[in-house]
Amino acid sequence: MAIIMEWFRSIKLPNWLTVPVLTITMLLMTACALGIFLDKRSEYASRYARRSDLVFVKLFTLVANFDSRAGDWTDRTITKRLRYSLISTASEVEMSRMRLTRTLWGERALRRKIRTENKRIGAALRAHADALALAGTQTDFERIRDSLYGALECAAVDDWNSLIGSTPEVSHLPYWAAFLLRLIPGLTVAGVALSLPLMPGLADSAHQIRNYLLPIAAIMLIGANETVLGSVRAVLDKVAFAGSGK
Repeated sequence: MAIIMEWFRSIKLPNWLTVPVLTITMLLMTACALGIFLDKRSEYASRYARRSDLVFVKLFTLVANFDSRAGDWTDRTITKRLRYSLISTASEVEMSRMRLTRTLWGERALRRKIRTENKRIGAALRAHADALALAGTQTDFERIRDSLYGALECAAVDDWNSLIGSTPEVSHLPYWAAFLLRLIPGLTVAGVALSLPLMPGLADSAHQIRNYLLPIAAIMLIGANETVLGSVRAVLDKVAFAGSGK
């Protein structure tokens, strides 16, 4: 503290500015110290934690919630709460960095494998949430609960292979990369449509072709399935054919 005060005297700040700057400096130093402390605690926990500890803790809570709601799960509010707990747990597992902290930055394949395994567990939990929304009988509910029981038992003994083996396959691409890949076809079609006037030999028909391609590009960008896209193409074909027949 004495060193900080001496430094402030040496730079000769105006009196009205000294207190705010000193306060901000102290707050920043406190935040840095707290961040280092919490990071060390997190590093210590990650160093000695098993790979399935996070999954075990979260599944234990989920199973307890399902057990306590076995008699009134058909209530809409209860079902929503159970589904929210499944989805939020899936997100937390997918974003977990516990095992990633043990890798080196150059180990891209290993880091991709860890992220993919986390995403597979998250996908399995989301599938349970979907199944709960579609459940109609007590047997359906108990099937979901028993599946969570099985995953909890695997996590309790760190049987990672069995835990991962029951999860669906997922893409190893990051979410932002998968999102961009979905946009590329539509952006390509839109780019071609907008650049038609610059292409030699298409100046006369560029406007008509552009009006045909832009709706298709819009449908592709919003992620419509092939059935919807085929219907739009059929309508546009009819309009274009009718217009050319006049």
